[in-house]
Order: sequence, then C-alpha cells, then structure tokens
Amino acid sequence: MTSGNDNPPRNENRSENTKQAPRSARSKTHERHLVYGTWALAVGTWVVALLAYCTFQDNRATSVEERRAWVGPLVGKLAQPLEFNKEAEIVISLQNTGREPAKNVSYYPEITTPSIDDDRTGAMQRDIDAFVAKCFSNESKTSPDAKVLYPTLPFSAADELRAKFHGSYIDWNVIYGLKILLVKNCIAYETARQVHHSSFCHYYWNGVSPDNEVYACGKGGARAD
Repeated sequence: MTSGNDNPPRNENRSENTKQAPRSARSKTHERHLVYGTWALAVGTWVVALLAYCTFQDNRATSVEERRAWVGPLVGKLAQPLEFNKEAEIVISLQNTGREPAKNVSYYPEITTPSIDDDRTGAMQRDIDAFVAKCFSNESKTSPDAKVLYPTLPFSAADELRAKFHGSYIDWNVIYGLKILLVKNCIAYETARQVHHSSFCHYYWNGVSPDNEVYACGKGGARAD
C-alpha cells in the first residue's frame, strides 16, 4: 500500500541543469562580445593613432614648404643695345619669395643663339627640355661657400644673374632678327636641409623684343622643386 504523503520523485538535478544551461550560454555569449569589443577598441585606437600620425606628418611637411626658400626670376633685360660683333649681356633679377635664406646659391647658365627655324621646328624647345632635365639631375649641385639669398618683399630683387654673349655670337643674323639670344638658367640652392633647384629661361629677339626687354620662355621653360 502506498502512503498518501508519497510523491513521485522529482528530478532535481535535471531541473537545475535546465536552469543553469541558459545562464551558461549567456555567459559565453557575453565573453565573446567582450573579446570582440576589446579587439574593436584596439583596432579603432590603432586607426586613430595612425590618422593622427599621418596628420602630423602632413602638417609638418606643409610647415616646411611654407617656411623654406623659393628662388626664381623676377624680370630680365638686355644690358645695352645690340651692336654687331660686340659683347652683349642679359641681366636677370632674382628673388627669394620664401621665408628663410637660400644658402650656397649656385648658378649654371647656358647661352645659345637658335635660329627662327629652330623655333618653328621645335628644336629649340627640345633643347630647353633637355636643359631642364639636366638641371634637376645630380649634376647640378651647390657650391660650398657660395652666396646667400635672403627673403625679399614681393616684386623686389635679391640678386642679379648676368649672362654674357661673346661678340662672336652677335652676328648679322642676330642683328636682323634671324637668330635669338637664349639664356637657360639653372639654380641650385640649399633650404630646409635639402638641395633644391629652379630652372628658367629668357630670350631676346631683336626687332621683336621692345625696349631691350627679354621674354620668359613659354612651355616647359620654368620649373622648381
């Protein structure tokens, strides 16, 4: 006979396991979220640090570019009217439009007398392009103890570059405007602890250039780094 107080045995262990199972799953999910969150935070921190570093480098480069020296031409002129078989001189005024002195400024001028046909056929332009490429090669270096060009106000000269043509250059073809006096200039100087270059050219065309003025070359004639 069965007692009235007897109840069917309860599976307490199964009940407890049933209650603990969801908690265990939630705990593991929470741990995974913590791991993912930690990794995401680490990656985010690294990205922010990288962006900050890149911004710093950009600002630093911009600051150097704004502070460095920049040497280039201002105006040019023929020193005196041309005379047959007499020396001629083209004077180029230079300026430093930067904020610090240009040190060990070294000049590498080259003079030629191309013909009008050289201009028409593109031979003169090819010659100018080759000169510019040579200027920015390692061949154009600064000379120790060369001159210093200090910053100047806008449209004011810091120095003059003089290119002289021997009298043998000034033949009748130059006098009658069949040839051009061409001056190609390369300047190497030091600024911001580096060597920089400026290349430019000017020409005088008798009978076309007014009042002994010289013209700056057109396409590809000027370049600076």
